[in-house]
Amino acid sequence: MNLKSAHILDTGPFPAQRFGWKPSVSLTRKWINLIGDIQIWKAQVWMGMDTGGRGDFWFRLFRESDGSPLGQTNWDHYSEPTGPHHIMYDYAPNWMDLKKDDNLVLEYGARRWNPIWPPVMRGHVSVVIWYTS
Repeated sequence: MNLKSAHILDTGPFPAQRFGWKPSVSLTRKWINLIGDIQIWKAQVWMGMDTGGRGDFWFRLFRESDGSPLGQTNWDHYSEPTGPHHIMYDYAPNWMDLKKDDNLVLEYGARRWNPIWPPVMRGHVSVVIWYTS
């Protein structure tokens, strides 16, 4: 087995929603599998937030064709330093099949606790997969 890796998604810094009673809003990024039919053995999701950020932070990673989740979490980020900053999903001894032209979808977002401080609050999510073909 020749295990390969790919950094498939990176949101870059994104602004957190202002605090309020409105429902949370998730943003979406997609990765289209142009490699061919693959078996995903592991996925790592890194989550970062600005220093001083206080709020809720979430993601959900799933296979678009059938909605099968590869991972998800909700992180209450209310102190410094915090953890976890990354989550490793290890599917072995099984794997997640992903057909050519199918997508992995990342839904993510952050919601501020304090509407005033810090003046700027951003989240950031990054996804790496390990696969065989």
